[in-house]
This record gives sequence, structure tokens and C-alpha cells, in this order.
Amino acid sequence: MDIAAIESRRQDIKRRMAALDRLSTSDARALDKAMTEMCALYAEYARSTVALVAFEAYRTLVERTPEDTGRARASWNLGAEPSDAVPPAGDYPEFRGDVSAAVEQAIAKVGADAESFSITSDLDYMPFLEAGWSEQAPAGALVIALALVGYKMALLP
Repeated sequence: MDIAAIESRRQDIKRRMAALDRLSTSDARALDKAMTEMCALYAEYARSTVALVAFEAYRTLVERTPEDTGRARASWNLGAEPSDAVPPAGDYPEFRGDVSAAVEQAIAKVGADAESFSITSDLDYMPFLEAGWSEQAPAGALVIALALVGYKMALLP
């Protein structure tokens, strides 16, 4: 599920929760059914929001990581579990320039239904890139990416 689909589902959930909130009944069974559905919707909304934050963080982080061969960008792993997989030295054209396709592929592989999300990089020179050793990102990438994601998420309805 891509970010647009997650956002669309979140909007559907909000509409359904609003409809349930307006429900008026004196029937205990109907009330129980509505409350059960509302709880399930809240849980799904929370899970989809966590997925959205994880996917936006991953996308922003990959985009903000300096690129030369694309190896540093390719070293970011998005998954339900931390990964220590480091891409071998070489050229990674899918992680240079527009990385949208590579990011969407990683997001699709994990899926929005994961119980948890992990974004890792065990690249040996990643701490140097984060410390500003690249002219492409003199302020690093991680802190700025997370700040941008925090700002985007604060704007969510």
C-alpha cells in the first residue's frame, strides 16, 4: 500500500468514525456494535498513521542522504525488523536523482500492516555523512529528515 492509499484509507476511517459518532440509539446491541466498530477503526487509524510516519521518514531520509554512487541512499533499510545488510561497493543508479521508484518498492515490500517499522543503515561512513562531511548535506540528513517529517505530520488532519 503506497502513501496515497494509506492517506485515502485514513480519510475513509475518519468519515466512518464521524458517522458512528453521530449515531443515536437506545438499543444496547446496536450501541455495542457501534462501539466495537469504533474501537477497531481507532486501532486501524493509529496503525495507518504509524505506517505513514515511517514511510515518510524513510522517503525523506533517502532523498536527503547525499548521493555519489547511490550506495549511501541504498544502505537505508526499511523493514519490520532492523537489518544490518549493507549494500556492497558499487554503483546504484536507482538511488541517484529521483529515488521515487526505489522508495515505493521498499514501501510496498514492507506494507502498511506491519506491527512495527525500522529504518536502519549500517554503512560504515554514514556517521561521517551525518556529521556533515559531504558538501551535499553539510548539516547531515537524519536530523533534518526527521524534523521535516515531524513538521509534515503536525499538519495532518
